[in-house]
Amino acid sequence: TYHELVQNTQIIIDKYHQGFINLQTDYKVQKQIVNTQLNVIGSQIRRTASKMSESVAIDFDATNKKTQILVNKTRWQLFITIIIALFIGISLGLFISRSITVPLAIVINRSNKMSLGIMKIDVQNNVEQLMVRQDEIGELGRAYDTLVTYFKVIIEDVVQVSLDVANGNLRSIPKAEYKGDFVQIKNSLENASFNLQSVVKDIVQVSQGLASGNLRVTPKAKYKGDFEQIKNALEITLLAQSQVIEDIVQVAKGLADDSKNVVAKADYQGDFIKIKTALEAAANKLSESMARNTIQNWLKTGQTELSKKISGEQEITDLAKNICTFLTTYLEAQVGAFYIVEEENRIKLVASYAYNQRKGLPNEFQIGEGLVGQAVLEKQKILVTDIPENYINIQSGTGEAVPKNILVMPFMYENSVKGAIEIGSFHEFTAIQLELLEQVMPNIGITMNTAESRMKMQALLHK
Repeated sequence: TYHELVQNTQIIIDKYHQGFINLQTDYKVQKQIVNTQLNVIGSQIRRTASKMSESVAIDFDATNKKTQILVNKTRWQLFITIIIALFIGISLGLFISRSITVPLAIVINRSNKMSLGIMKIDVQNNVEQLMVRQDEIGELGRAYDTLVTYFKVIIEDVVQVSLDVANGNLRSIPKAEYKGDFVQIKNSLENASFNLQSVVKDIVQVSQGLASGNLRVTPKAKYKGDFEQIKNALEITLLAQSQVIEDIVQVAKGLADDSKNVVAKADYQGDFIKIKTALEAAANKLSESMARNTIQNWLKTGQTELSKKISGEQEITDLAKNICTFLTTYLEAQVGAFYIVEEENRIKLVASYAYNQRKGLPNEFQIGEGLVGQAVLEKQKILVTDIPENYINIQSGTGEAVPKNILVMPFMYENSVKGAIEIGSFHEFTAIQLELLEQVMPNIGITMNTAESRMKMQALLHK
């Protein structure tokens, strides 16, 4: 190396200088000897010695100058050699450094990209140049490329499995060769796929159970983590549907049994509200229909029963009694009176139900007199709610009381008033009760006219 060259050169110079010093010392010794001899030999020898001394001095000076020139030249050569050696060393160092730092920069760059999730190689030529080297850097490049390739294979396999699962292919399994700690990734993927399969199969069996009408089906798989929300949702759905079905069944049974109070009791939500609305509408329609049927049955039954009461040949008083009693009781009233119109526009009480004759109150009226006379005169019913205390009393075994409502309903035959019925009740008369009276009044008019005609005919026959 240049350090050794400098050291060797310095050693040579030192040896040459030491030889020169030795030569100078010898020269001084010889000069002293010569001077001593000169004192003995004489002036001739002195002159000869002086000449020799001068010659030696001249030679010495010449030699000294040559030596100095050689030393200076050697120093310049040594300096230039050192400069060249330094340049070569620096160049060699830069070359060696670059041959190491450039590959390391490539590796670091790819490592940084890998840390950011970028596996694509943008400098493939540099990587290939790095890999073809046969030194330690080449081994590093090949090892690193193998690592990157392995990472890419693992990542692609994980992505493929994830995409398959996302697309509904739950049978997808990892296909790459997982090594070392990467086996945990493979196990996690397989466990995740298995758990998803279990959950999906369980959801399918629950759905199939619901589709087949099995409301007792329950989730059987082991739901973990956020999957517990699916289990809870399934159980809530099953419970809600079970409650809805049971409620529909009880409503349907109620409708089948003609129950008037059937109502949807379950908590219907979402689109199930439509079912509740339909059930309530059906129940309301059934209730209304049943109410109408009940009313019609009540009206028809009243007409039929009344027809039975007045059928056959009966005396006027018997007919009046039967009609008055039936209507009063059928209307759930408490008192009733039956009046007929006689000759000379007289109205006479001929029958009653629970009627207590009050002192001073007449049994006969003129048309237009009192409520009964006014109703006969107007040929319209009269309904009174403010009853005087001395008008009519309803008497029982425990006492007597004034009715709250009085209804006077005239009955006619061919637009001729034949009589009137007066009914008193503690309760208000309903529209249905009034409708029944409206329906039976014509029949009562016909019946009473027939009985009156029959009575007149019998009277004529007796004469």
